[in-house]
Amino acid sequence: MNELLIGGFIMLGLFIYISIALFFPEKF
Repeated sequence: MNELLIGGFIMLGLFIYISIALFFPEKF
């Protein structure tokens, strides 16, 4: 795996985590 792909997965994971935290703030 190259670094760009890994960086993309990290950014995607952070984006999903932030959207969940924004929609369900009572769980965090």
